[in-house]
Amino acid sequence: MDEQRRDLTQGSLPRTLIRMALPILAGMTLNSLYSLVDGSGHTRPVMVISLLRQWGMRVPMALILGFVAGWGSLGIYGGLAAANVIAAVVTWMVFSMGTWAHAVVAVRAETPDSAAANPETAEP
Repeated sequence: MDEQRRDLTQGSLPRTLIRMALPILAGMTLNSLYSLVDGSGHTRPVMVISLLRQWGMRVPMALILGFVAGWGSLGIYGGLAAANVIAAVVTWMVFSMGTWAHAVVAVRAETPDSAAANPETAEP
């Protein structure tokens, strides 16, 4: 058996668990940031990042690491995890710019005609 290969029964259990949890944490962060930016009405950046993550990073990285580099299923999983981490960083940068905080849909000012049409919102 190759001495370079290790399984979960060897080494530090906490370190192994943390390494396994980091891609999941990155994916959860990514989904939270997606939801925040998407919920504000800015759907285009989320769509672009999502498409680039799926077709520009995940598929090529999984193919390259899994088959070209010969890492097998570990390379495929590593490519998927690396794409999630990269997309989470890019989404964080979009979030940090703050452009999502500005309204996308303009709020209509209420005119006297619309107040007359809806008596519940009319001021006394």
